[in-house]
Amino acid sequence: MNFIGDIIIYTRPNSVMLNKLVTEGSPTPTLHGEEFFGFKTFKQWIDNRAMDIIHPDMLTSGGILETKKIADYANMNGIPVMFHMAGSPIGAIASCYCVCLVDDFYAVPEKPGLGIEMNDEVWKEHLTVPG
Repeated sequence: MNFIGDIIIYTRPNSVMLNKLVTEGSPTPTLHGEEFFGFKTFKQWIDNRAMDIIHPDMLTSGGILETKKIADYANMNGIPVMFHMAGSPIGAIASCYCVCLVDDFYAVPEKPGLGIEMNDEVWKEHLTVPG
């Protein structure tokens, strides 16, 4: 790792180990990987247990087959898998198909919906009428 005084400098070569330190020291589970590409990148993070949950984006991690390979490797190493999705409606459907292939896919909500309740009174106050 690179230091300036007592400050750790975050650079690409030491990002795995720095994230591992955050993961080990955090009471909140860490989630990472939405910007990673390919199995080789995910493998080093999984092997070092640098996050609690992997978070591949199927559209940028290498497609359905590569993401399935990444998810299988994470599952073999006891790391849950969640998906990131920042793409088109077609990409969202493709991600849904890929999720169906993932063993022990991790999802947070325990009931249908987004896991939040809308406050109707508040949003109605901010509703604007076009024109």
